[in-house]
Amino acid sequence: MVETSKPQASASPSYPQLFTDEWVEWLDETLADNHVDENLEITIEHCVKLQNNDNFWWHTRVANGQIKVQNGRAHSSQANVDDPNLLTFKSNYDTACAVALGGKPVQTAFLEGKIRMKGNINKLIEASSVLNSLKIADTYEDSCTND
Repeated sequence: MVETSKPQASASPSYPQLFTDEWVEWLDETLADNHVDENLEITIEHCVKLQNNDNFWWHTRVANGQIKVQNGRAHSSQANVDDPNLLTFKSNYDTACAVALGGKPVQTAFLEGKIRMKGNINKLIEASSVLNSLKIADTYEDSCTND
């Protein structure tokens, strides 16, 4: 089980825009106090095709009971692409927004073919209870806009 902490609600919460460096930093800070199974090891890369057709990459690393979120790809060298603990997800902006804000379950988006995955699906299944318990969308009260 994961212990999650939500940011304190305020009259006008200010969260960073989705899929920006500031947003990744916010995710990392939000998840920093979570404690997960010490034996779980997984890295999940995310790639979102933004509306300007640029790709925005970030990755989430779960290891040693800690969660770390960082900008960019998880591995900069081709030598690590076959890492058995690495999963890569790719989607377009609209799908990523819907999933990030809790409007569409990731499983539904995957089954609809709106999210592509590369990696060991068994690793994802092993980590699913931890990942599902994080409930990032519950702490994020912003919306996808073109601001």
